[in-house]
Amino acid sequence: LPGSRTEVEEILKQFPRNSHIYLGADATEENAKSLRRGTRIVHFATHAIIDPEDPLSSGIILATPQMLGHEDGVLQVWEILEQIQLDSDLVVLSACESGVGAEEGAEGLNSLARAFQIAGARTVLASSWRVSDDIAADLMVKFYKHLEAGQSKDVSLQAAQVELSQGTHPLTSSENELVDTSDPFFGRPFRCTVIGVKTPMLSGARVSSSSYSHARNSLNLFDID
Repeated sequence: LPGSRTEVEEILKQFPRNSHIYLGADATEENAKSLRRGTRIVHFATHAIIDPEDPLSSGIILATPQMLGHEDGVLQVWEILEQIQLDSDLVVLSACESGVGAEEGAEGLNSLARAFQIAGARTVLASSWRVSDDIAADLMVKFYKHLEAGQSKDVSLQAAQVELSQGTHPLTSSENELVDTSDPFFGRPFRCTVIGVKTPMLSGARVSSSSYSHARNSLNLFDID
């Protein structure tokens, strides 16, 4: 994921205080499971594995441990449910299809996003389909710019999507290729889910009026590069 390291480093510049960044070998399951209760924002920029046959086995790919033991480098749904306790305003899963899951009746989607909600995230920002990592990175940097400026989560996401849709975007995988990001495919996979809502809410729906400031934030960013 060439764009993911740039993503977390650029976000860190907007939240320079009370923030922790885990890059490469430091982006471990152990560090994810040790997140301090009350961390306001948790951001993962990585791959996701979706298992439609066994949703509890779906997970986020983190750093492969040097010695395999209890950890295998994949933070799975069942581990999130059993071993992570948050009290967070926002968890961002900047990974393909991180909001995808099986419908579980009144409980909504059985997904990574849902698991983090149960673990204590009041809002989860996750994707509904695959998207280029460098375009996703650009969207996320724009999202946090608006969030840091004091806008609510839903307004910040919508504003970032509008900005992304205005023009073309270069791909880091190709020196000459430009993508027309006005196509909703590129900017609209990410949606907010909020506690008590059965299905993901479309961007622009009211999610939270909470605003953010440096003094109130504790931000943790994970990237396996």
